[in-house]
Amino acid sequence: MAADGLRVIGIAARWYDVLPSRITPDAIESEMVILGLVGLMDPP
Repeated sequence: MAADGLRVIGIAARWYDVLPSRITPDAIESEMVILGLVGLMDPP
């Protein structure tokens, strides 16, 4: 996608059984599952 000149956005998620007690980027941005990539074209 990037080779075709598209902007690429990755989408990921993480599921919790119980919300963590401390909400920091390090705590919530680990063990994520990649759901997919989206390619966006700039308007002409």
